Amino acid sequence: MWTNSQQYGALAKVLGKAVLTFLVAEAVGLGCYVLWLKFIA
Repeated sequence: MWTNSQQYGALAKVLGKAVLTFLVAEAVGLGCYVLWLKFIA
């Protein structure tokens, strides 16, 4: 059995990774959108 602190640590790692992935995807999407507006619109 895991202790609570280990469980929270693992959970925090997974959540941190998910949030980071989300933020990177958002940044990339926003960057592409801005570039598209600049060059095409």
